[in-house]
Amino acid sequence: MYEVFTQLKYYSRKIVFLLNARGKFDYTVNRQVFLRGYKMTAVSKHINVLCLCVLPGVLAFGPTVYGGQPLKVFILAGQSNMEGHGEMSPITTQGTLEYIVANDPATYGHLKNRQGWIVRDDVYIWYGRMNASGGNAGLVQGGLSAGYGRYDHTIGPELQFGNVMGDFYDAGVFILKFASGGKSLGVDFRPPSSGWPKTPAFTGDKGYYYQKMIDTVNDFKANPQSYYPAYNAADGYEIAGFGWHQGWNDRVTSAFAAEYEANMENFIKDVRADLGIPNLPFAIATTFGFYGGMEWPGMV
Repeated sequence: MYEVFTQLKYYSRKIVFLLNARGKFDYTVNRQVFLRGYKMTAVSKHINVLCLCVLPGVLAFGPTVYGGQPLKVFILAGQSNMEGHGEMSPITTQGTLEYIVANDPATYGHLKNRQGWIVRDDVYIWYGRMNASGGNAGLVQGGLSAGYGRYDHTIGPELQFGNVMGDFYDAGVFILKFASGGKSLGVDFRPPSSGWPKTPAFTGDKGYYYQKMIDTVNDFKANPQSYYPAYNAADGYEIAGFGWHQGWNDRVTSAFAAEYEANMENFIKDVRADLGIPNLPFAIATTFGFYGGMEWPGMV
């Protein structure tokens, strides 16, 4: 069915251009098998293109476009756990991203090549960093790569989560990350069903970060292209899941720990209601013992 027209190595991805039976070009991107030479193995993406123009020595690729498939949107929210404080370097320090990539390339080699940290063209992230009082600490957005943690030199759960989702879906993936360190579910992210004495207006008010998070997601829903520049209104989007990583500020306060289960149940119910997605899937990460494995009585 296919005749191999030409093959190119683009960073760590194998890009193969094929001439199909209708005389149009297809290209496939193999994200997991990195080859040398011209032998082709299994491929993961297929996109039909009407024409291909390559100037000598120049090859330009924009974001991957998946015609006819809705953009898969994931919300990642929480406190410092979700912000991401995993250090990327130095390579000589055990536990850094540089170290684990160098020492376990079979597992983490997909994150980096000789040119540097790989930037995915099918997974896009938007993250408005916040300071301790909820103020703007800098907006970062772009193709998923290392460096989208709390600081440019750190990572969070978004890195591997985005890689897994990008490999799983034959559609574009968008991650909207909303996280601020030192925030509790008992106060800051408190859902409306758990009780607000007043409409939250300032940091420290019950539910302030909950409402700020909902407002951010609703702003995306009203203006998706301002968050995801390659958005195609004809294809639309689907909010496909919600990831939650939080708990420290509740586990160290006995009153918050005692009501955490009820607050979390209300949180899920209220988020689904406020976003108008009754069956929105949730994934909840747990915290664990710190300081030599010490467990707290109200451990979340």
